[in-house]
Parts: sequence; C-alpha cells; structure tokens
Amino acid sequence: MLRAVIATACLAVAIPANAQTQSPVANAFIDLCVDGRGAVGHVTDRATSQGWRKLPDGLIPNLGLPFTSKQAWVNSSAANPVTVIAGVFDMPANNAAIHMTTCVVVSQPAISASPISPDPHVAFSEWLEMAPDPRFTNSEQTAFGFTTEGQERRSLQGLSDLAVTQAVANGRVTVITLMGRGTDRIMIYVAPSL
Repeated sequence: MLRAVIATACLAVAIPANAQTQSPVANAFIDLCVDGRGAVGHVTDRATSQGWRKLPDGLIPNLGLPFTSKQAWVNSSAANPVTVIAGVFDMPANNAAIHMTTCVVVSQPAISASPISPDPHVAFSEWLEMAPDPRFTNSEQTAFGFTTEGQERRSLQGLSDLAVTQAVANGRVTVITLMGRGTDRIMIYVAPSL
C-alpha cells in the first residue's frame, strides 16, 4: 500500500550532476531539480545565479499539488518560456505523513501550438536510461520510480512494501513524472521522506 501511495505521488532521480541533453528544457530540469533532489535551497541558488526572475506568490501556478510552501522562478530569456516551482507538501499515508520535496519545470512553446524542439520528455528519458514504470505510465504521463544507492538506481517495480518504506525512511526514493498538455511540457521531481 505504501509503495502505491509513494509511487502515485512522485517519481525522482539521483544521477551524475551536469549531464547534458539536446534539450535546454530537460537540462534545466536536471540542473535545477534532479541535481539538488528537488530542494528549494538548491533551486534558489541555481536559478538566482543563472538570472532567473523570482515570481510573486500570486503568480505561482498551483498545478494541483497541495504545496504548504513553494517558490517559483521564470527564465524569460529562454527560447521557450520556462518556469520552475520548488516546494514541499505532506501526504497522509497509513496514519502517518510522507514529506514530499517537489520540483516542477513547466515549459511552453514561444509560439502557440508549435511543439518544443527538441522534446524535453524524449531528451530526459534518453538521458535517464531507465524504462518507465508501466503502472503509472499512460497516454497522459510517463513515470519513473526508483531507489538509489550511490549512483545506482533500482526500479520500485517488484520491491516489497517494507523495502520501499525503508528506502523512503533513508531518503533514497525518487519519482519523476513527465506530463504534457498540448504542446506544454511538465516535468515533476518528487523525493519523499518520513
């Protein structure tokens, strides 16, 4: 049960820093979200040092996530507008709360109805070199869930509830979800912890 709750809420990654793809949007997601495990402090430092503009609270998209606190920045100089949102929320599970450190990159094409090229979802999936989790992948989203031990990733598929709980307690579970709405691209990184 816990495994399903965690996997539904998130999918994250711990991978070598500074990896590059052909997609500036995917690279922003890796740099801002993946490299810092979604931590607001990391996102703040990276976005500020790269000249991103902080958004006022009233302009931060909600995206349907129950953030208890969040901050956002926009990179208006990019070829395709990119917004990063970093924050936290707690998710109830089995009379406990799972703390979700979350980082989201949202990108839209500069010209309406034109696809973002190269597609950041394709570029990120190739960079990750991991098969999506079929339990949470459908026509609207692609999801990856795994534990990490150093730089090694292991899919959540086939792990017992106790093994997943132990990995969450040790801060080693990552869930990444890639979603699209028309030509928009949304990339979500979640690192659950107890």
